This record gives sequence, structure tokens and C-alpha cells, in this order.
Amino acid sequence: MRIFFVAEAYRYYSQHINRQDRFKLLIEHNFSIVGSIHPIDWELFGSILTGEPRNPGYGSDLGRYEIKSAVEGSSFEYQYHLHSGRSRCFSSHETTATTTASPMTW
Repeated sequence: MRIFFVAEAYRYYSQHINRQDRFKLLIEHNFSIVGSIHPIDWELFGSILTGEPRNPGYGSDLGRYEIKSAVEGSSFEYQYHLHSGRSRCFSSHETTATTTASPMTW
């Protein structure tokens, strides 16, 4: 059984990802919030949630997990690399963890 650190991950999400004041300013100044959260923030969130450290080099972002993010209602992009694609395709069902989160609550 895998253990997840939900409270710690939620605390990080609340403090560093779900920045309502920033989103409100972006919208007021006619900017989109799509893409305003850096992928490394989602990777760190995933690392805190799973307890898995970042993988150096190519492969899954974390030890056993690939982190993907998407705006609610859209799809996840997944690319297989030229030299490692075949082996990654077979292992994806074991390593991919996806989460959709809508930072807008107002």
C-alpha cells in the first residue's frame, strides 16, 4: 500500500499554487491564468504528495510517477521520446499519475 502525504501537499498547494490574489490581478489586467503556474510547482506538489524525490535526467519526473497538469476540461499532453519511447510506453501504466486542479474558486 502506498502512503500519500495529502495534508502536506494541500498546504503547499494552498500557499504556492492556489494564489487567488495573483489570479484576480491577472484577470483584471486581461491576462490568462492558463500557464501561470510553473510546471516545477506541480512537480514539487507531486513530490510532497508521494514522498518521491525528483529523478535526475530523463524518465519519470519523480521516482515512480510522471507529473502532468492540465486546465480543467482539457487534455493531458504526453510525449514519448525517440530513443526511450517504446520502453516508456510499456511502463507508463505503472508510473503515470495525473491530477486536474482548478485554481479558481471564486
